[in-house]
Amino acid sequence: MKIVPEKGFTLIELIVVMAILTILAGQVIFSLTSSRARLKGEVFQLRGDMVLARSEAVNRNDDVLVDFVQDCEYKAVGGGSPAIDEDLCGSGTRDGYRICVDCTGTGCDDPDNRSCRDDDDIRIKDLLFRPEVQFYGAQGAAGFPVGGPTRTQSGTSLDTANNRDGIIFSTARNYFRMQGDGTSNASGSIILYVPDSSRAIAADPITAVVSNFGRVRLFRWHSETSSWAKK
Repeated sequence: MKIVPEKGFTLIELIVVMAILTILAGQVIFSLTSSRARLKGEVFQLRGDMVLARSEAVNRNDDVLVDFVQDCEYKAVGGGSPAIDEDLCGSGTRDGYRICVDCTGTGCDDPDNRSCRDDDDIRIKDLLFRPEVQFYGAQGAAGFPVGGPTRTQSGTSLDTANNRDGIIFSTARNYFRMQGDGTSNASGSIILYVPDSSRAIAADPITAVVSNFGRVRLFRWHSETSSWAKK
């Protein structure tokens, strides 16, 4: 029996195949580098670290603090994980959070400050978002970004003194504690987004919502319907 080899690709067919592969590769790269993809990645990291804080609190049978910071930078720490430079908070460019066991006993530098900024605190993790990902909030006198929300998914107004930075907790401070029994001392929302240069939003905001039971849920703002929806 004579075996007839399969016909190879013609030059035109090869060009078409290469064009299709190029388009598909471009779509994959765009999906990984788009503002929405970057925002989504940071929000999922945040949710994972909140779960980490809860797990650490239960394992240690102690309060674990999640302390949110704004306009900061990292400092070099030899051989270790990146640390947030407290001296640059307020004059830097990146938002993020610290996770720590806050020292509250005898001998602590500041036992009542409820932050992760003391030498006596047991630092678990420091993280700053990508520079383009920020806490959502009012931009000074200009107000909220065009097309963005003015309330949280539960209906809390963002246009108040304590809520204009996109970090909204019942403690009225930018932190919450996961406790040894797996619950949170405060419920609230952390809203992240990617701004553009014209007071609009480059990627619809996403909020991580913490309940008093220590659970974390994600909601996305849909600018076309002006509403929050669960992811």
